[in-house]
Amino acid sequence: MRILFYSAACSVAVMALSFSASAQINGTAYIGVPGAAGQFATLSEFNTAAGGANTGSYTWTAPTFNGVTFAAGGFFSGPYTGNQWVTSGGGTVTSGSSAASQQMAQGFANSFVPCGSFFNPTCKSTIMEITGTAALTHNDLIRITHDDGVQLYLGGTAAGNLVINDSDPTATDTSTYFYSGPATTESFTLIYDECCGGPADLSVRGLGVVATPEPASLGLMGIALLTAGVAYRRRRKAV
Repeated sequence: MRILFYSAACSVAVMALSFSASAQINGTAYIGVPGAAGQFATLSEFNTAAGGANTGSYTWTAPTFNGVTFAAGGFFSGPYTGNQWVTSGGGTVTSGSSAASQQMAQGFANSFVPCGSFFNPTCKSTIMEITGTAALTHNDLIRITHDDGVQLYLGGTAAGNLVINDSDPTATDTSTYFYSGPATTESFTLIYDECCGGPADLSVRGLGVVATPEPASLGLMGIALLTAGVAYRRRRKAV
């Protein structure tokens, strides 16, 4: 009985450890990006920026996404930095502080005058990937208010998982997705781009972020449960 008790206690402790990781979102940003990769919020352009021309990158985390507004700058305001944008939503820059101190957007652009083109050579922007895990329930409405573009993937970044695609430069706009499936937990990837001058706005509703157990902790939890099961079987045989 004592063996069973200790095994069960171990299982509970490891399960608690597995899920003790705090819920958070993680961002990776490339700043000072010219051309299309600095203008359109798409996964392909983010990957292009990652391997191409930029003036630096930074990473950041924030405790939540749902109901939080990240905002910096304005149409008539002065320069605004990546660090200002991250901290406005309760986030923290975790690496690349010098890059995060640069302007998020420089110059002017629209779909007819692309960033970095002959007619707009000084335009440089910021494109970022934001990831996390969200708990979804039937009839959830996900709303993203953004300036500039966004893409949202649920459950991986395959083309079929793209649920919001409003990637062009835009004034403040709201894009929505209605989730009609069963309650579940899904990873998400959001691509956000800030170009063409202020403001830089991103506000998400209906995407509740939850903690994701680490693979190593899940393995430990499985071992603990297996140990408890073996101890229980031995006790039954002994009786």
